[in-house]
Amino acid sequence: MAFGRRTIDRRRRVLYSTQQADLVTSTAASRRAAEHLREARKPTEAFGSRVHRRLRGRWFSLVPVKRRTLVGVSGAMFLVVLLLLIAHYASVAWPSIANRPEIARPLRLDRADSFGKWVEAILLALSAGASLLIYQVRRYRIDDYVGQYRLWRLVIITLVLASVHSLVGVVDWAGAILDSMLGQRVALAGNDWLRVVLSLGGAILALRMIAEVRRSTWSLLTMIATWTFLAIPASANWNFISVDTLNKWTVVTCLPLVASATLFASLGGYLRMLVRQVRKLDEKDSIADRLEEFKQKWLTRSKDSNVEEQPSEKTGPRKPEPRLTKQAEPTPTLEADAVDEPAKKKRRWFGLRAAKTESTPNADTDSAASDEEPAKHDDLADDLALPEASGGDAGIKKRRFSLGFLKRKPKSPAATDEEASDGLADEDEAPVAAAQPRKPPLQANRRRQEDLGDSDDGNPSVQQEDVDWDSLSKTERRRLRKQLKRQGRAA
Repeated sequence: MAFGRRTIDRRRRVLYSTQQADLVTSTAASRRAAEHLREARKPTEAFGSRVHRRLRGRWFSLVPVKRRTLVGVSGAMFLVVLLLLIAHYASVAWPSIANRPEIARPLRLDRADSFGKWVEAILLALSAGASLLIYQVRRYRIDDYVGQYRLWRLVIITLVLASVHSLVGVVDWAGAILDSMLGQRVALAGNDWLRVVLSLGGAILALRMIAEVRRSTWSLLTMIATWTFLAIPASANWNFISVDTLNKWTVVTCLPLVASATLFASLGGYLRMLVRQVRKLDEKDSIADRLEEFKQKWLTRSKDSNVEEQPSEKTGPRKPEPRLTKQAEPTPTLEADAVDEPAKKKRRWFGLRAAKTESTPNADTDSAASDEEPAKHDDLADDLALPEASGGDAGIKKRRFSLGFLKRKPKSPAATDEEASDGLADEDEAPVAAAQPRKPPLQANRRRQEDLGDSDDGNPSVQQEDVDWDSLSKTERRRLRKQLKRQGRAA
């Protein structure tokens, strides 16, 4: 049931689409759009697969694939042609050469035994070879349904005959044979009849070749120039152009050589385009695009150079950068270096501090020795411990990572009251403490413990009423408060 239903539905759709196609008139634009859609679904190749067999030949390796190669070969060829044209004019217009026939004969282009005629014959033969290569590639083009590639067979034969004619004069020779066979005519000679046929056939061939190479701009321009150069001598032969001066005669005799050179350049450019299409090498890379790209690069480069050379008037001279003055660090004494620079201990993992070392019996001897030291040493120690004591009041300490068991114990209310009473004294001595260098926390704690030990040993019992608080410094007041706290706890 399902299969039959699908068949019926498909038949209904086909009938409906056919009816709609009959109602809508087909135009060239609609057919072109349908062709583009069909090609988008399944893109077609421009040439058949067998064309790659032809490209494997040795002669195709001589095809100038790059544009600069084509321009270089064409430039060298036209330079040789220009030298031959100058030599031809000198052999006629320069008396020192014209009066010597042995020197002037090889330079004149109107003679068959000259250098120019041999170069013309070679260029026409090369053009015939290029036409053969074009024919081998062109006949594999898929969209050539009419068979226009057969034109190149006629072009090959014509160029071979033209190469021979440039040296021998085939038209005059064939005209003489025609006169001897049919008799001489009063109106036109045999060679003139042949020239009429060749002129009409040449005009038709010129139109077809121009239409064939129209896809390549280089080939189109040079092909038009070639047939224009060939038309001028033919017009002079039929007396459409009068040749009554030396300059006109020089131009008419030089144009066949120039036409052969431009023809070879045109066929070489067209062959290059076909080879690039087969190999799919930048088909849309035109000369206009290259010139536009070069123009944009040149303009941007000139703008950049102008901007660099001419700075804007609004911007003034640069301000001098301020020099950073380095503050002089206080030079500690030798004794402070010996005390404050203990050996660095290895830091434990997870930010844990090292365990404190237990007190040894040598602490009593150290404290006794410290009592005997002069008061100057105590003052120096107090000054070194001053930044650590004022650091907690001046700013917030950096939070350290710990697992919770290294947190400090909360302070008692009595301690907070006593610290609040010393606020004014702390503010007075804050600038002095800020000027002192900061010490590592471990060294400061150790130094504070030593100071406390010294004070305990030196003053076993202190009465609060006997202390003159105004004459003491901040560090001494703090040390005495701590000592009084310990005495109160012991009591």
